[in-house]
Amino acid sequence: MVSVLKKKKLLIIGPYPPPFGGVSIHIKRLISLLETNFEIIKIDESKHEKPTIFNLRSYNFYLYVQLMAKSNIIHIHSGHYLLRFIHFCTSKILNKKLIITVHSYDERDKSFIEKNIDRLIFKRSHVIFVSEEISQKFNLNNAFIKNAFLPPNWNEEEQLPVHIKNWIKGKKEKGYYICCANASRLDKSQDQDLYGLDLSIEAAKMCREKNIKIAFVFVVSDTTGILKINLYEELIQKYKLAHLFFLHKSPISFISLIKQADIILRPTNTDGDALTVREGLYLEKKVIASDVVKRPAGTYIFKNRNLISLMSVMKEVSEDLRKNPEILETALNVQLVYAASYKDFYLTNVYS
Repeated sequence: MVSVLKKKKLLIIGPYPPPFGGVSIHIKRLISLLETNFEIIKIDESKHEKPTIFNLRSYNFYLYVQLMAKSNIIHIHSGHYLLRFIHFCTSKILNKKLIITVHSYDERDKSFIEKNIDRLIFKRSHVIFVSEEISQKFNLNNAFIKNAFLPPNWNEEEQLPVHIKNWIKGKKEKGYYICCANASRLDKSQDQDLYGLDLSIEAAKMCREKNIKIAFVFVVSDTTGILKINLYEELIQKYKLAHLFFLHKSPISFISLIKQADIILRPTNTDGDALTVREGLYLEKKVIASDVVKRPAGTYIFKNRNLISLMSVMKEVSEDLRKNPEILETALNVQLVYAASYKDFYLTNVYS
């Protein structure tokens, strides 16, 4: 056991849950994994301020610099280039070891200035890209490639709300497979629904029309995005899908939902190395995802924003489930081995 007095101070900057998204869940699990080796300091970038964590939106510049100054290592998980740049400049002024994890990167949404600022700071930092695909955009010698998935600590995961459990139970008793998907916020990318809630509703409608017995649970953790959730609720009512499409409008433990589901859907029109996909595969579920990035082995792929392609895969998956109804959960020892290997990677390559 490392002595408390000898622990290095590790500052982790990024969005802390809630709301729950891929990055915030990664940060939560990473802290759980590393807190025995480091004294963890936190700076939150989430819109939802927590009483026990310093949030950038407090605009307390003095406390921000103070937290940076007392840290030995600074690990940035920010998604916005300007936040990365501010943290980079402050870290360099204070002469701190700096690590940046890049969870996603769609160049189509980046201006010339944004891309060049990112390139500048990545060259002068230790960088972790969550996929080979993102890494190839920068071709850096100082970069690591490591997917962001960390196995959950089930003791820390909340149980599903009773009303969701009951809804799922009722559908399964009627012979339906449960398909779940999620969105941290309802935002746009390339002037389209980024998380594909619209596509999911259309798929549910077509499943009913084709008598494919799949019911959908779609979780939106934060309803303050650009796209208005009431428009989707109206579409569900218009299609008379309320009995087949459960739209949940607050944060839950999504991996607890994955445990109850049969199919995991990732219909995004841009992506990184999606936690949702990794969690589904980890729990040996059927995972369907768009072809916007290279997906892990075992994923069923459909053409991005193409309903016909999605329905073809949905039909294939439902037939596979009928042929092979038994799905075994990953053993606990596999979970522990993965967590240990991930921790070893960080301690050896990143925080050494």
